[in-house]
Amino acid sequence: MKKTLLAIALSTVSMLSQAGVFDGKTVEFQYLFPDKDTNYQAATLISTSVPAVMPELFNVSLNDNGIVVDFLSSSIWNNTLFNGFRISDVKNQLGDFTSFSVLSNTGISGLSNSNLSFDGNNLYVNWQGLAFEEGKSAVFSVAAAPVPEPETYALMGLGLVSLLAARRRKVTQA
Repeated sequence: MKKTLLAIALSTVSMLSQAGVFDGKTVEFQYLFPDKDTNYQAATLISTSVPAVMPELFNVSLNDNGIVVDFLSSSIWNNTLFNGFRISDVKNQLGDFTSFSVLSNTGISGLSNSNLSFDGNNLYVNWQGLAFEEGKSAVFSVAAAPVPEPETYALMGLGLVSLLAARRRKVTQA
């Protein structure tokens, strides 16, 4: 009985432990202008340790559950259909994105959640027509559906094997 309870506890703990959305993952950064279908700059792979740099404009870095944009100059974005960037899960390392929102904003006047959009594998920031300030930043919060890690599967398998062994032993003793 003690082994059965231990197996259940291990399975539960393994399912509850989740890393951050971007923790240890690599995604693609792509600047899009003048619409969502036009690449303005070559795509760049970024991670929590490798930021994207738009020279003289801004840097984009990832933290475990968000995106940070630090502005390197002041200006106004052109008012076109789309003037912003896309973060894509091109390596299919993440679960589907489930939410994307402005967490804090000191860098762009008028930026709100209405400037953001997302689908299962892409996050879009469209700052068309908005002004940005040097030395300021915008921080975005990201959530994705959990993707079980291999260790989680191993612990769940160990728990199931333990349950089966305990049941078999109980049936044999009866």
